[in-house]
Amino acid sequence: MTRLGTNGGRWASIAAVALAASCVAGANEDESSTTQALSQGPWATSVTADTLIGGSDDDAEPLYICRAAYGTGEEVGKMRSYWAGCDFAINGVEKTIAPYQTLQPSWTYEYGGAVPSDLAEYAYSAVVRGFPNYIAVCRASYAGFTLIGWVGGAGCHVAWNGIDNVVSAYDVLVDAGTNNPGYLPLVLASPAYSGVPVWNSVRTASPYTGSVLPCFAHYGTGFYPGWMVDGDDTCAVALYGSELHLSSYDTLIPEWTTRSSGVSYLAGHDANGRAEGICSITDYAGVNNIQNGRWLSASDTCSIGYGGREGTAGPGSYQTVSTP
Repeated sequence: MTRLGTNGGRWASIAAVALAASCVAGANEDESSTTQALSQGPWATSVTADTLIGGSDDDAEPLYICRAAYGTGEEVGKMRSYWAGCDFAINGVEKTIAPYQTLQPSWTYEYGGAVPSDLAEYAYSAVVRGFPNYIAVCRASYAGFTLIGWVGGAGCHVAWNGIDNVVSAYDVLVDAGTNNPGYLPLVLASPAYSGVPVWNSVRTASPYTGSVLPCFAHYGTGFYPGWMVDGDDTCAVALYGSELHLSSYDTLIPEWTTRSSGVSYLAGHDANGRAEGICSITDYAGVNNIQNGRWLSASDTCSIGYGGREGTAGPGSYQTVSTP
């Protein structure tokens, strides 16, 4: 896990790639009718405000990351919020399967200033009131909302109504690191334009606003976690007893990277037990889109469902959610 205090973080942009893609099936996969229970992890049973965006469809609508049990496999795919199931392709045919699960960031409950050993260290401070240099990202319920802040002293510091509020019970964000490689890898991303957060930023559900975005604002020599909502161009941070609105900030996204082989974050498996990851193909079929699907370890290809058929791309022509 990269800390911003050392090298400024990692961000692999989702650039257009030259595709070696085709709408043909790869090697046949076993389609046994025996349904297998899905494995546990940071997954939900519906599309929520926390669900991670993996791509964008031909009409720019977001495509969420999902998986579904199919035969004896646990297949990774895509879906819109109103689709009846998780969409993927197998043996050349596009399928939509329910029930399904959707991918979310990992949060763990803590209390009274405690932090887990596997916290997501995306923020650092210039030693705020004697707290450690690296500070944990937390979310807490306050004034009827879910707000994002940082852990220090007796709890989670969140900005609201102009002041720095401390909440004793909260969740802490965790992600991939040396001690917990099974967690989802996340990375920081700068605003796309005019202070607007990038389209696939991590969100979490909040009453009234629908969702809030964890943001990480620059202040002095520090970098502090706070919150914002869609449409904001500043990050609200609790600092030195006050609520600060800072315009220089980053948000979190899943870590997409172009790899020649192998994936560190495994989200499912095929009917033969071979690992599957999360992948995406940019500008598929010559259309301005990002189609997300399943990375197949057996063939080191990205497989997507599109137009009723299976599309594939080989190494170097797709991206995966993975640490480099």
